[in-house]
Amino acid sequence: MVEVTALKGFDHDGRRRKDDVFEASLHHARALKRQRLVSFDDPEEGADPSGAAGGKSSASRAGQASRPKTAKPSAGGSKTSKTAK
Repeated sequence: MVEVTALKGFDHDGRRRKDDVFEASLHHARALKRQRLVSFDDPEEGADPSGAAGGKSSASRAGQASRPKTAKPSAGGSKTSKTAK
């Protein structure tokens, strides 16, 4: 159970008014927070996921791929020949 603070009035196991502090399960608290109804300090929100997987990777981040070049006709192009009559 975590302590949450209501950000605005709503109904959840009774009437909750703005700035009311009450306890809710972590699952319900997260659902209410997604709806922007309550605020609380989520213990897993600030957790660093890279620490759980081991040390920091030495690999570089992938770079952005460059756009492929398109073929353009030359400025001169092919010359047309005049036909004699």
